[in-house]
Amino acid sequence: MSLIDDATSVALFADIPRQIFVINQFDPMTRPGSAIARSLGERMGRRLLGVVHRDEHVGEALAAQKPIASYAPRSQAHHDLAVIACRPTAMVGG
Repeated sequence: MSLIDDATSVALFADIPRQIFVINQFDPMTRPGSAIARSLGERMGRRLLGVVHRDEHVGEALAAQKPIASYAPRSQAHHDLAVIACRPTAMVGG
């Protein structure tokens, strides 16, 4: 996500980080998975919007040409993405 570099955007969104990140295909069952996520969380702070867990439903939804929300609404990946989608709004006080 990138904000427009104009005076209005800078004034309105001064508290929002210019660069934001998401950890994708996180697998807590791998040895380095949790350590990496923890380390990135500490280093990125507010710039880390969240984590999307590795979830086979994502590939299946892609193969079926459907959004994850309709293909597997109870999947971990859908939950993760729904949480992450709300974060930018929360950052601007919405």
